[in-house]
Amino acid sequence: MRVRLTIDKRMYLLLEEEAEKYSIPVNRLINQIISSSEELEPRFYKIEKDNKVKDVKVNAENRAIWNKQLRVHGEYSKSELVRAYIAAYLFLPLFIREQIIYKNIIEEIQTAIDNNESIEISHTKNGIEYEKRIIDPYKIVTTQTEENNYLIAFCHKRQDIRTFRISRISKIKNLHEKFKVKDEYKYILNKSKEYFDGFLSNGKFVKVELTEKGIGMLNIVTLNRPLEISKKSIYENPDKYQDVSISEEELENDRIKVFECSPYQCEAYFFQYLENVLILEPVSVREKMHDRLKKGLEKIEICK
Repeated sequence: MRVRLTIDKRMYLLLEEEAEKYSIPVNRLINQIISSSEELEPRFYKIEKDNKVKDVKVNAENRAIWNKQLRVHGEYSKSELVRAYIAAYLFLPLFIREQIIYKNIIEEIQTAIDNNESIEISHTKNGIEYEKRIIDPYKIVTTQTEENNYLIAFCHKRQDIRTFRISRISKIKNLHEKFKVKDEYKYILNKSKEYFDGFLSNGKFVKVELTEKGIGMLNIVTLNRPLEISKKSIYENPDKYQDVSISEEELENDRIKVFECSPYQCEAYFFQYLENVLILEPVSVREKMHDRLKKGLEKIEICK
C-alpha cells in the first residue's frame, strides 16, 4: 500500500536528519511512526507552499493499524494523516522518539527482563554489526538529559555490569536461560531510579578545581555531565569516599567540586574544559589525562 505524501520541506528535512542519525531509511522511520500511531496524538496543520512530494510504502505488518487510523480520521486524506503523525512524532522528546524507532527491540528486551532470561545481542557501530554479546538484561533506563535509552546488563564476556545503547542493538536472540540479578549490582539498579549515567560511575569520585569560566561551563555543557556530590558529606564521612578527600580549606572553596564520576566519564566530560579545570584527585586520573594531552600535543608538533 502506497501513500502519496505531501509534506513541507522543513519538516521532511528534520525527518531525514532523524533517519540519518539512526542509520535507517526514511520509509522505515515513517513505518515505525505508523506502528506507534495509537500512542500518538496527530498534529494536523496547514502545509506551506514550499513542499515536497514523497511516496511512502506502508508495510504489510502496519496495514491493519493504518486502516484503523483511516477510519478514525476519515475526514482527512491519507497524506494529511501521515503528515500529522510525523509532526506528532517530531514534537516528542528525543528519548521517546528513540523508543518508537526501537519499539520491537525494547519489547523483546523487556520480555527477557520480566522473565529473567539471558539474551544474545548483536551490537552495531555506525549501523554496521560488529559484535555479539551474551548478557543478562537488568533494566532499561533513560539518561538524565532525556536523550538516549540504555540497557543495564551483566555481560558474560566481561563478567561485569555494563551499559548498552538501545539504538546500537540491532538483533536479539532469547536464549531462554534463567538468571538471577547479582547482589553486588542491586545498588546500581536502585540508584538508577533517581540518577543514571551511561558510564556506571557509582562509587567512583573525582575532585576538580575549576576556573571562573569552568564554573560557568557546568551549566552549559550538559552532555555526559557527572553528578555533583556534597563536599560537606565527604568532609564529615571520609571513610565512605576512598577516591577523594576534602580539607576544611577546600570545603570553603567554591571552585573545588567533587563529582561521582568514573575515570572514563571524567575524560569524556572534562577534556573539553582544557585550561579551565585541574583534576586534583585521584592522581591516577590526572596523570592519565595528562598523558593523553601530551600525546595529542606531540602529534600537533609533528604536523607543524
